[in-house]
Amino acid sequence: MRINQGFVFIELLFCAFLIATLVAVAIPAYSDYLKRAAMTEALQISWPVQQRIAEHYAWSGAFPEDNAALGLAAPDAWQTEALQTLTIQAGQIDIFMQLKGDGVTSAHLQLVPVLDASKRRVASWRCQAKRTDPGVLPSVCKGYY
Repeated sequence: MRINQGFVFIELLFCAFLIATLVAVAIPAYSDYLKRAAMTEALQISWPVQQRIAEHYAWSGAFPEDNAALGLAAPDAWQTEALQTLTIQAGQIDIFMQLKGDGVTSAHLQLVPVLDASKRRVASWRCQAKRTDPGVLPSVCKGYY
């Protein structure tokens, strides 16, 4: 009577093929996830700045020209692992990022204030992606929010 011990070579090849296929699918998905998370982090950092710009416009009737006009830190002082600079230019917020994943890529988001019908307050913000893969944009940058 013969007792089987171990795996047959074909079984081991099949397991190696299965693992390689799973890894080939998982790595790009994880890379995109990291990029989307970095963009979401940058947008979260910009939310208080958006509020300050809206308040400044409501009180003065004009948009701030730069970071200093709002009493904010210099553009490069906002640096995080992904966020490089956060710059205010005439009420618009420019966010420059370095996205890590499958290679390092740069991204630029621009948040533009949208006024209400009375032109007295900021009603919403429009997110414009520049030099950015649309597949990694957060959902708020795919329309108005």
